[in-house]
Amino acid sequence: MRGLFILILLVNLAFFALGRGWLGVPPAETGRKPGQAARQMQPDAIIVLPPSAR
Repeated sequence: MRGLFILILLVNLAFFALGRGWLGVPPAETGRKPGQAARQMQPDAIIVLPPSAR
């Protein structure tokens, strides 16, 4: 029983560290490119359309 408790505690600590970004890029940040718009040739020419405009 003690071994199961320690295992669950370690798994929880690993997920906590992963979520905080201590083990690399946090899952919430994957896929984001915050500087991409600034590196565009003409960032002012970007037009954001609503989802219904597809």
